[in-house]
Amino acid sequence: MDQGQYDHLVVYCGMLGHQVPFSYCRKPGSEVSCSRIAGCWAGMIPPRDLPAIPPTAGKSKLDRILEAVELAKSR
Repeated sequence: MDQGQYDHLVVYCGMLGHQVPFSYCRKPGSEVSCSRIAGCWAGMIPPRDLPAIPPTAGKSKLDRILEAVELAKSR
C-alpha cells in the first residue's frame, strides 16, 4: 500500500476550517497521523489504505493534556 498515491486528494478539515490534502492528514507536523483521518477520508480512500490511528486517539482531550503535563514535568 502506497499512501502517497492519495496525497493529491483534498478534503475539508473541520478542525482547521479549510481544505487540506491527504498528505497533511497523514503527518500534520508530526510523525503520527491525525486522529480524525478515518472519519474525514471515509468513502474517498479504502480503509485498508488509511494509516493506523494513533494510540492517543481513543483518549479524551483532558487525558492527553494531563499526559503532556506529566511529560513536561519529567523533563
